[in-house]
Amino acid sequence: MIENLKKLVAEMDSKMDFVVEVSNHFGTSPQATMRNWFQYWNIPEHKLPKVVEMAQINLFEQNERKRKVLLETGFDLNNNEVVDAEIVK
Repeated sequence: MIENLKKLVAEMDSKMDFVVEVSNHFGTSPQATMRNWFQYWNIPEHKLPKVVEMAQINLFEQNERKRKVLLETGFDLNNNEVVDAEIVK
């Protein structure tokens, strides 16, 4: 499970934002969470499933934001091409 988490976190644009989110959820400081959990990937076993779930949601939401920007700026996701670069709202 820790390997899955490493893959998810590696793809995040802002790893520190995720650390802050995890810290807020578990009631710890971001510095302690980074140092004790993420610096050496030493996340408590009983909390790991929730952290993985949070990482999956974080990465999904990140990708959805990027997808939305692509659509709003004229990118055709079905054909992987720009169809109208003038569509800026």
